[in-house]
Amino acid sequence: MKRHTRLIRERRAAAAVEFAICASVLVTLMFAIIEFSRLLQIQHAVRQAALEGARTGITLDATTASTAAEATNILSMVGITNPTITVTATASNGSTSTSSLAYASTGVSVHVSVDPAGNSWYKYFLPAGTPLQATVTLEREVDAISVP
Repeated sequence: MKRHTRLIRERRAAAAVEFAICASVLVTLMFAIIEFSRLLQIQHAVRQAALEGARTGITLDATTASTAAEATNILSMVGITNPTITVTATASNGSTSTSSLAYASTGVSVHVSVDPAGNSWYKYFLPAGTPLQATVTLEREVDAISVP
């Protein structure tokens, strides 16, 4: 009977060691999966913000401020902070301007860049310095409207 009790105690100790090893690997894997999904969420939000910003920018009464505000609004819904948003208007002669959207500009380009390390849930998984970027360019339909 003593031998049987000793074997049970030894097996319990071995099970505790096995659990400690497996649990640490599984917890690390779980956090990596969560962080990878956050990375994909940030990437999708950056693309969506660039698209929605460009869609706002192609309207005739749009400004660079309203275009950037729409892109920032999309990113803030997901909890993304410190984005870099650049709105560029293309004039009919091909020149570009980042200062304002002129009434006669033919296209709008919105570039959104976000550092994922500053927006991740666990700061240790994603390296800093590799931003996620998206650029969307849409044409305005100013030729179809007569300007007085």
